[in-house]
Amino acid sequence: MRIEFIATVVIGLSVIVGGRALLAELAQPQLAGIASLVLFALSVAQGLVLVRSLGQAGELARLVASRDITGFIAVLFAIVAVLTRASWSIGATITAVEFVLVLECMRLYTQPQDVA
Repeated sequence: MRIEFIATVVIGLSVIVGGRALLAELAQPQLAGIASLVLFALSVAQGLVLVRSLGQAGELARLVASRDITGFIAVLFAIVAVLTRASWSIGATITAVEFVLVLECMRLYTQPQDVA
């Protein structure tokens, strides 16, 4: 659990530092078509994960569903950022990804520990 938590924090710091540059690079006209196709495929996959998590029960089900809904919205914001190059969508994408990572940290922290 501890290594997953640390890795999630490192990913969050990476998104804060390089997220804007990565989205700006993907929005270049040469890459926009490929990037939007990849992001569309990612949105379909995230939608399937969302449907699966909404059907789950348990003490962490709402937290996992919230994380997956926010992840789906982050991918949609990224598609808007790539296709329109709107400055608000870049910030919204980074904020949504950071919120997904915060929810994942909360899930890792509150997850019941396996007793060996």
